[in-house]
Amino acid sequence: MVLEDYENFHDKKLSFEEKKIEEKLYTPNEVSEILRVPTNKVREWLRTGKLNGVKIGRVWQVRERDLKAFLEQRKE
Repeated sequence: MVLEDYENFHDKKLSFEEKKIEEKLYTPNEVSEILRVPTNKVREWLRTGKLNGVKIGRVWQVRERDLKAFLEQRKE
């Protein structure tokens, strides 16, 4: 789905595949590499809710938008 279709998203009868919005997911290891902090620190932030993430089974995933929001919050 392209950006132009977003405005009409709710008006159309779209298939499940067309409704999916691709977003990058990061593992705690990838986040630790990006932020240059230990992985256990990233996991602590996830457990305490300082960094939003999604736990799928036993594995944490961090959405790109949540990582960006976390970084913006840390700027302040």
